[in-house]
Amino acid sequence: MAMIRAMADALDFIRAAPAAEVADLIAPRFPEVPAAHRLRAIARYQALGLWEAGPTFPRAAFETLGAAMLAAGAISHVPPFEACVDREIVAEALA
Repeated sequence: MAMIRAMADALDFIRAAPAAEVADLIAPRFPEVPAAHRLRAIARYQALGLWEAGPTFPRAAFETLGAAMLAAGAISHVPPFEACVDREIVAEALA
């Protein structure tokens, strides 16, 4: 539960903070990526609302990911959403 709450807090920060601040904070994890690229990527992801769902994993995102992985040959079948995602634990952690 604490991990889910920490993820929610981190995602809240990433959504609200200036893109430059987020890009600087992640720089040590991506030293090979030029600062301007990190900044553009974070700004673009923020504009797209990439982290709006918080620590939940929406069914549509799961299905899109599954289809992409299947098409790429990374998996032989897409498992059921319910077998992979537990929405109740997220709701409980954030209540």
